[in-house]
Amino acid sequence: DQSETIDLPSVILEVSVDAIDDTNKKSRDPMTMTLQQKEERSIVLKERGTQLYKMRRFRRAESVWHEGVRLFGFWKPEDSVMDPHDEHLRENNRLRALSNPLLLNEALLMRRRGAYKEAECNCDEVLENDSRNAKAFFRRGQVRVDLQKWEDARHDFTKAVECGALQSEVDKELNRLRK
Repeated sequence: DQSETIDLPSVILEVSVDAIDDTNKKSRDPMTMTLQQKEERSIVLKERGTQLYKMRRFRRAESVWHEGVRLFGFWKPEDSVMDPHDEHLRENNRLRALSNPLLLNEALLMRRRGAYKEAECNCDEVLENDSRNAKAFFRRGQVRVDLQKWEDARHDFTKAVECGALQSEVDKELNRLRK
C-alpha cells in the first residue's frame, strides 16, 4: 500500500464589502413598479415557469410562478372618492388579468404536490377576478375531487362547461368523480 500524505498550506481569505449596488432593487419591488413593468416582468416569469415545467422542474417552476403572483399583491383603491375617473379600476383589472394565468399555473403544481387547499384558494382568487374563467372552474373542480368535495366539484365542472371548457375534458373528470 503506497499512500502519501501531502501537507497543504492553510489559506485564510478575508472579504470586505464596501458597498452594495442595489440600483435595480426599486425597479423589482412590486410596490414601486409601474403597470408596464409588472406586465413585462409577469410575462417573463410566466414563460420561464413554463420552460421549467416542460423540463419537469416542478418545484422551481412553482417558485417562479409564485414570484409572478407576488407582483400583483397590491391593488389601488377603487372607490369613487379616491378614483373619480376609474383609472385605478382599469389598472387593477389589467393586473387581475395578468395574475390569473400565474395563479392557475401555480395551482396546477400545488395540486401536483398535494397542497389542495392552497390550490383551491388560488382558483378562488382567479374566480374573484374573473367569474367566467372556465380553466379556474375546471382546475378547482379537479382540486375539489382531491379534497372529496364531490358536489362542489360537480358544480365547478358544470360551470366550466357553461364558461367554455371542452365537454370531453370535463367528462373525463366527471368519470373520475363517479369512481
